[in-house]
Amino acid sequence: MRYMTWNAADTEQLIELWRNHSESQIAAIMQRTRNAVAGKLNRIRAGGAALEHPTKCTGMRKPRVYKPRPPRVKPPPPPPKPRPVYEGRRWQLVELAHDQCRWPTGHVKSIEGMYFCGLCTVPDKPYCEAHCVVAFKEKQP
Repeated sequence: MRYMTWNAADTEQLIELWRNHSESQIAAIMQRTRNAVAGKLNRIRAGGAALEHPTKCTGMRKPRVYKPRPPRVKPPPPPPKPRPVYEGRRWQLVELAHDQCRWPTGHVKSIEGMYFCGLCTVPDKPYCEAHCVVAFKEKQP
């Protein structure tokens, strides 16, 4: 499509058609693209002309009224679970039976200072009930 300029007669026709037609209908009548019609209408409005489209005002919906939402308050985090402290006997790894807790305590980096809990284990787990709570976290939903 060739480049077409807008003269005064075209602009007057556009304004007259705008009162009763959509931009697509005007573009078909004037044999121009819809974007050309929309652009010219925007430039006319930007120039200070008060163009009103009566058909658009009658069919508009009421503006949506939004109710303010209360602010979301995050629930406080659950208190940390107390870490088990066993003040009983310190067990070496070679002293542990199959059903005793293997939770390391003491200085883990040195062999002489490393001990184990030694309490009875939960079935099918290597730790006692208190250490299972610390070692195996529940799945978060």
